Amino acid sequence: MNLALHLTKDSLRHHRLRVRLSMIGIIISVFIISLVIIISDSVKLSFYHQLEQIDKRSIIISGARDSGLINLPFSTPRDTLRNTDIKQISKILPKDSAVHSTLITSGGIQFGKTKVTSQIIATSVTNPANLELHMLNGSWFEDEKDKNLVILGEGLANQLLGTNQARSQVITIKGQRFTVIGIIRRTNQTLSIRGYNTDHSAYISLDNGQRLIRSDNVSQIIITKISKINQTKTQLSQILTRQHADSSDYSITSGEDISAKMNDLVRLLVVSSLSITSLILLISSISLANIMLVGVIERQREIGIRKAVGANIKDIVSQFLAEALIISLRGGLVGLLLAYIVASIYLLTHSMMISFSPLAIILGLVVPTVTGLIAGVYPAYKASKQDIISALNQLT
Repeated sequence: MNLALHLTKDSLRHHRLRVRLSMIGIIISVFIISLVIIISDSVKLSFYHQLEQIDKRSIIISGARDSGLINLPFSTPRDTLRNTDIKQISKILPKDSAVHSTLITSGGIQFGKTKVTSQIIATSVTNPANLELHMLNGSWFEDEKDKNLVILGEGLANQLLGTNQARSQVITIKGQRFTVIGIIRRTNQTLSIRGYNTDHSAYISLDNGQRLIRSDNVSQIIITKISKINQTKTQLSQILTRQHADSSDYSITSGEDISAKMNDLVRLLVVSSLSITSLILLISSISLANIMLVGVIERQREIGIRKAVGANIKDIVSQFLAEALIISLRGGLVGLLLAYIVASIYLLTHSMMISFSPLAIILGLVVPTVTGLIAGVYPAYKASKQDIISALNQLT
């Protein structure tokens, strides 16, 4: 065994170009596999965190959605819902239910010389917990008509003002001056079920928002504390069908519907990750096997000499398999490290939760090992079957 390891090490040292070319394929493969798994796990973590906070007794009516994402809960709805919709809906709800409306728009926000374009959330909600939000400091609006007051997501506050302690600062939103009264605690949810990035949004009262866009329309109507979800959904559908000629103007989603859609998305991510992993493993194995086969042809003389001095089939097979495994594991470790670095940078810059998945580490070691075994078996077998006379003739 010690002799085989020594010969393997010596061979790798004398064939550095071939080793590096073989490692590049493994590095790329493990990098892609690990990156997909890490980011998928982070997205799943964000989804599950939001699912835990969803009120199963709530219904969200959203306006029309763009970009073909009408069935996805985190796409941004347009302001196709009207105040008349809210009035008609309020008539059928029990007294203990609550109705809130939200207008989602975007525009320029400025502080001093710093100007950014961000989403602006105008809402009638008087308790941030109804939007699954929590205050870092300051306070929320007292009512939906609070004039010229704004609350910033922590990410937007840091970007615009350079601090999350920004109370009493005056900023400009679409040319109008607003005073900051609070900061929302960071949620790290780029993909939000509300349809906007909660960390990089500015929150103003609904009255202010409708005044900014000169419209009384809204993007979402949120109904909470509903005891009979299915019955209420049917009634809401009937009302909105009468109010809107185009059924694509709205969608009705309950907390349970959102949970089901989120779970479907998680399953899709898992299946996609496994499919990509399998395909990359196959391509890596073929690539490494080809390079190893070329190595067998180049080293016929070496194989002939080893057989002439007493090496058996097991010795030859062990050496070539060991070479394939060492190349694969080296590449796997480099690919895994690069994946974690790139994933961390991507997730941090996109305000997403970081999940250092054990699965990525396991696959980062298992995949190159399996790849090395698959790619090394046939070349090793081919090398062990080399005819000693033909191989020694290569010396002349």
